Amino acid sequence: MKPNPVLLSVLIAQALLAGGVSGPAASGAGGGGATSGIPVPGVSEIRTNSQTIPPGGTAQVQFSLTEPKPIMTGTGRFGFSFADTLFGASVNSPGGDAFGVAAYSNGTVNVNIISPQFSLGTITDYPIVTLTSHVSADALPGSTYPLSANLSLVAPTGTSVIMAPVNGTLTIGGSLFVNNVLPGGGSWPAGTVVRILGGGFSRGTTISRSSFRIRSLTFVSASELDIVLDKTTILDSQRIDVTNPDKAKTTITYYSYLRGVEAVKSAEPLVVATDPMYPQLTYLRVAAMQAPFGINQSILTALSMQNPNQTPVIVKLEAQTAFGKIAETTITLGFGERITRELGEFFGQALPVGATVKATSTLPIQFLGFTADRATGDVTPFMPFAF
Repeated sequence: MKPNPVLLSVLIAQALLAGGVSGPAASGAGGGGATSGIPVPGVSEIRTNSQTIPPGGTAQVQFSLTEPKPIMTGTGRFGFSFADTLFGASVNSPGGDAFGVAAYSNGTVNVNIISPQFSLGTITDYPIVTLTSHVSADALPGSTYPLSANLSLVAPTGTSVIMAPVNGTLTIGGSLFVNNVLPGGGSWPAGTVVRILGGGFSRGTTISRSSFRIRSLTFVSASELDIVLDKTTILDSQRIDVTNPDKAKTTITYYSYLRGVEAVKSAEPLVVATDPMYPQLTYLRVAAMQAPFGINQSILTALSMQNPNQTPVIVKLEAQTAFGKIAETTITLGFGERITRELGEFFGQALPVGATVKATSTLPIQFLGFTADRATGDVTPFMPFAF
């Protein structure tokens, strides 16, 4: 019998709700690990990439598998003491079903991912998780930081996925980095100009490798390169290697994804600190329910949405209880815009436990829900119900 992905995601989320990703099961705290980072021949590995990034630059930490392993869930707690904020996060699965959250607080990133259809990890063409962060401007050149690969993974059977972690290293130095790719996601026709933003570029900088065809490359400035697509391209999860013409051929590998711009910021600090990792699947209509507030009234329920369409969308939101509709509002999102808010924030009022928020969009968009505990910082993702 084929599992119901919606039901499964809810059951998984409920099972994880009590523990989140900050409890004893969280791994990799402080950036350490159980391995020296030396690959072991014949052993399946999960790796993080090594890189050299200047102070004030952007580091993209990529978690990659050396061989396919179907994954149901994953959690981890990682030391990011080199960073002062998280720019965004992405989980990549060939079925587009995987989703999750990454919460940044005081130099630590907590990750929680779910793949209802178990397609996460089934190919090794791109990282299963990428975390994009801003390196502190006062980071000391020459200093190094371990990038822990201890992402704890669970197989569809409920057993641990046995992978040897191979840690990467972040070295502070150099001048080359990629901050963002615009547009980073969506399908775009031949002739589209894609902007690569970063630092340390020169007229001799090249795209030494990419997972898509490029018609031309133009040096705009030390912080921008423009490329032109040679054919229609889906830009999600594309690999881009930027190489400088120095003796070492210094190269930065960046994986693109749609890093949405927040249209309206939440008033909840924990919501602001949480980066949604949307599934690539899109929906016209979803519903999310207000979860119990917990013993200390510290648990909130949030809904996040992102527009991957090249045209704006209008999303109608309705809050309902068993007695009928109690509030409604509309939101307009342009391409690449997102909004993440506690459910009641959308309507300017607190919603009772069990209230349902229905969202209807004029075009299919990405949705994600999560519960978060203000007391512990635990954040647990869930997929809203499609209807």
